[in-house]
Order: sequence, then C-alpha cells, then structure tokens
Amino acid sequence: MKKYMLLLFILLVALLTSCNLDNQGIFAEVLDRVPSDNRRISLIGSKNNNVYFSSKNGIESYNLVSGVYTTIDGSAEAKKSNRFILDGDKIIYFVESANSITPKYDGYYSINISTKEKKSLDGSANTDIFCGAFDKYLINKNGDVFSTSVDANNNISFIPEATAHSNTRFVKNIDNILVYTTSASGIPDTSSLVYYYFDGTTDLKPIGSNLGDLRSVAKDTSNSSKVLTFSKTNEGTSFYKLESNQLSKIYSFSTVYKKDFASFIDNGNVYYAYDGSSSFNKLSIQDRTISSTTISKISTVSIIGYFKVGDNYKICTTNNGFFTLSVSGTPTIL
Repeated sequence: MKKYMLLLFILLVALLTSCNLDNQGIFAEVLDRVPSDNRRISLIGSKNNNVYFSSKNGIESYNLVSGVYTTIDGSAEAKKSNRFILDGDKIIYFVESANSITPKYDGYYSINISTKEKKSLDGSANTDIFCGAFDKYLINKNGDVFSTSVDANNNISFIPEATAHSNTRFVKNIDNILVYTTSASGIPDTSSLVYYYFDGTTDLKPIGSNLGDLRSVAKDTSNSSKVLTFSKTNEGTSFYKLESNQLSKIYSFSTVYKKDFASFIDNGNVYYAYDGSSSFNKLSIQDRTISSTTISKISTVSIIGYFKVGDNYKICTTNNGFFTLSVSGTPTIL
C-alpha cells in the first residue's frame, strides 16, 4: 500500500511541476471561471470615480480606479427592497413595505456618500403612488415625473417636473427614455407603445411609437446623441440614432432580444452584450455594420452597466462584481 501511495504522490508532483501555474496548466479552468459573490447588485448611480449600488450588504460603493468596495450603509433597512436616488452628495432611499400590493414605504432616509452621515426623513402621504426611479427623479403610477427636495428640518417633498400625456400608462424607463402604453386595458404590446424623452429641464418630448420593446439606450458623450435599441415580435431588432428628438434607423436584423441590456458608445461604435450569449457585439454607427466577439465570461454574467476608466471600461455585473474590458482592437476581458 505504501508503495502505491508513493507512486501516486510522485505522479502528482510530476503533473504539478510539468505545468506553468501562472494562469496555465491544471489551474487554467479554475482561474478562468467567473467567481460569484452573490451580491445581487442594483445600480444607484455614479459620481467621480465611484459607482454606488445596493446589494445584500446594503448600500455600497466601488472605486473604479482602486477596485475597492466600501459599505456606505449596512443597516437592516438599507438591505431591504428600496427605492434609491443619487442626488448630489447624498443617496435618498425609501424602505418598501413588505406586504403591500401597491408601493408603500415604512421609512425614508438620506445618507451622505462621503461622510456616511445618515438621517431619517419625514415622508409624504403621497409616496405610495411612486413606482419607478431613474437618476434623481421618480415616476408615479400615471407616468408623471417628480424630483425630491429635503429641507433643513429633514422633511422630504416631491416636486412635479413633467406630466405624462393623456391616455397613456407608464411601462418603463431606460436612461430618461420613458415608455408608455396606449392600450385601454393597460397591458402593453409592441403595437401600443409610445416613447418620450425627458432631459430634466422641460416637458416630455415625443420621439416615436410602435417601434417595439425598448431594450437599451447608449449615450454618445461626444455629440449628445443616443442610440436606442428596440425589439419587436416577429420582426427583429432595430437600432435608431436619437438626435435633436429625431429618430433615424441605422441597423436592423431578424433576432428578437427578449431582455433589456446595457450598452455604451465608444469612438463611433455601439458595444453591448445580452444575457445568455457569450457574444460581445460592436455596431459601427458610421459604416452601419455589426461584428461579434466571443468572450468566455460574458455568457455567465448579467451586465448592468459600463463605466469608462482611462482607455478601458469597467463592466458591472449583477452577481459577479466588476470586470475590466478593453475595446482596443478585439474586445477582451483583461
């Protein structure tokens, strides 16, 4: 028996020493797997070099340069299902009631993202109608847009910013593009959808209708335009450039995307990946061509945001933290 054990030990040593253990050999598959931290990240917003999000740990930040996670608020109420708004140097959040059919809130809080100073806010009786948040705005069940204000006595109030158009019901928003349905029953289908843009300073601006489900919005910081992605049953997916409130189609294909996805624009190209696929896609706005690159880790993560750091990007994923993405040449995960 000792002889067999010795032989097994020698074989194991030979196997180990025959491999380069630095990202190769028998450990290559282990190192290449995407670790799951099960954070269940939901983005709140970003400021300077920090991304703020809610997770099982409460409210956290991630520094895009140093890669350091910091817990901003790890209290029991911060770990619940909440509505979050990043407004300047503070995060405002509403603690949702667990057993309410319509949105109702048990508490209202404000926390300074730098000092971590936390304050309890006196809420409004009307907050039970609010059902959606983006940036520093809230949307009620009718689709009206509100901002929030906190006074010196820690009273929170809600200020009307834009009113939804008549005979519409709010469906969703992606990056200030609001989607409504004109269906009398309130149940949306792709032929009943209308779309508006809200820039934070004026009323809702109509930009189109009957284009399908809005799946993604990418902003071009170089010229203030956006690229919107729509998928329509039995018709496929189309990309539209939004400029001066006017849509123009730049590309379409037969695949119908079933889920929303994050995207970004870099040097005249739209980049995106969607759940269930290992393909990272690049659409040239100028040449109106599309190409795909297989990235092994993409199919195992749900991407919810991209943030530029130098020449590269940080990918924010739901359950696997942040990855670094290079789009120089062939897109790769570093």
